[in-house]
Amino acid sequence: MKTKTAALALFVILSTCTGFCMEHTPEAAHTPMATTSYLNPADRPFDVREKIDEAFLSLSQQANSTWNCNGNEATYDMLQFNEHTLVRHLILNSANQIEFNFLDLGAGNFGWGKALTTFLDQDKDVQIHLTTTDAVINIIGVRREQHSDAPCMSVGQINRYEFGGFKVEEIASEFANERFAPHGFNGKKMDMIVAHFCLHHLVDPLGTFLQTYDMLKLNGWLFFNNFFFRTTDENTSKDSKLIDRTFEILDYTGASFIMKPLINMRKHEIILQKETEDLLQLPFQYISTCETPIGHPFQSETVTTFRHTGERRKIFPELKMGHPSLIYGDHKLHDWFIENSFLPQVPSPDLFIQVDRNI
Repeated sequence: MKTKTAALALFVILSTCTGFCMEHTPEAAHTPMATTSYLNPADRPFDVREKIDEAFLSLSQQANSTWNCNGNEATYDMLQFNEHTLVRHLILNSANQIEFNFLDLGAGNFGWGKALTTFLDQDKDVQIHLTTTDAVINIIGVRREQHSDAPCMSVGQINRYEFGGFKVEEIASEFANERFAPHGFNGKKMDMIVAHFCLHHLVDPLGTFLQTYDMLKLNGWLFFNNFFFRTTDENTSKDSKLIDRTFEILDYTGASFIMKPLINMRKHEIILQKETEDLLQLPFQYISTCETPIGHPFQSETVTTFRHTGERRKIFPELKMGHPSLIYGDHKLHDWFIENSFLPQVPSPDLFIQVDRNI
């Protein structure tokens, strides 16, 4: 009897120390013991990691990219904005910078990087600048599909990298992978990242967005489309629509941005500029995964669910769909684009909606 009592006491002590819970809930089964109330991809539960691995394995076995809407274009022209002209501006107005890094996330057939290399190589002012400053330009494209060509090609002081079999959803650590580490990009900050038609196809676009944003330099630029996820305070049934939380996520960044909403709330075009060196803190914790609702063409067929750990932000403007020239965002940033001829025209006042940031 004493032996049984002692064993039971030991079990109770161990259960208390290890956080064991006799009451098993679905949420507890999927949620790791997060060390912070902010989002951390290291806290991804097993089922989220499993779905990420499945999606990666499916694409990484392909020898070529089959995406027709991403990776073939010379420029992505988001908001009618030619990214190459901004790259040129960054280079020519950074006299003391000796290395520039531009990343295409989900690069498809690497068309953007190839065209940018040609553009910069043929620009006389850029070539004079590179000769004068001895600066180096790195243009990096990554995709999940395989890529058999040489990973690095150089034209003068411009290096173009094409990495296949790259785990995009673990981008913060993937450059440390033994296949990519020799190229020296682990821990490097980026001057610009483009993620055209990429994030919304991932299992965990929110966690990938967090990693991507933190890779930007101070005043670095991110071009991307909106993405979706679930939270526990909404209907998560398969026939319920996903809630667009684009404004909320942009507000958490504290970055200046402009955004053009597109049809069916699926592919807004967004340009933002990072304004602080602080790591991004998003008040979410991982819970699990669920199936995508009917009518949302996500490649992974999976949506990640989170618990919101902070107060909801203020009410944002209701998105008005349908007008091809309607733009939301920061007026000063938009005006700067116009003044430097990055955008083609000034919209009429009723077609620009200022979004004040809660920072």
